[in-house]
Amino acid sequence: MDSFISFMEKRFLPIAAKVGNQRHLIAIRDAFVTTMPLMILGAFATLLNNLPIPAYTNFMNSLFSKTTGTGADKAYIWTKFGGNAWSGTFAILSVFIVFLVAYNLGKSYKINPLAAGVTSLASFFAVGGLAGMDSMGLFVALIVAMISTEMLRRLLGNKHLVIKMPDGVPPAVAQSFAALLLQ
Repeated sequence: MDSFISFMEKRFLPIAAKVGNQRHLIAIRDAFVTTMPLMILGAFATLLNNLPIPAYTNFMNSLFSKTTGTGADKAYIWTKFGGNAWSGTFAILSVFIVFLVAYNLGKSYKINPLAAGVTSLASFFAVGGLAGMDSMGLFVALIVAMISTEMLRRLLGNKHLVIKMPDGVPPAVAQSFAALLLQ
């Protein structure tokens, strides 16, 4: 067993350290760590709504006897809390992740992290992110966040993309155009 541990420390640990220090993975990790309290809250609310104990369900139904909807859509009011908590956490998880991954990646590149996050969020919606705002759209959110931040990083400060205004343009307007791609 000691030879296996020695082998792992000698061969695997350096590779794992390099992978663990990769800026894209760190940005993803930090984004998920930031959203962890929301995910815990959403999971807890979902658990309370769907606890598979008949006595608990009967007690909650009798305590909060008011219902909404009719037929198959009939539900007890107390379950609305869990549904609303899910809507505010897991239903929009990809929106949080796309912004936070780009924000953290922007910080690591020392570019404006807020600009990176907003650009990534707008890009996510532009590629149809509304259809996958929940946890099913996480993969798309991660890809969009990384690609949009990388593109923004390469475009910012590119001297070939500067918009030069004629001399008669007021300085405030000229600075606004110059700030489009320079930081």
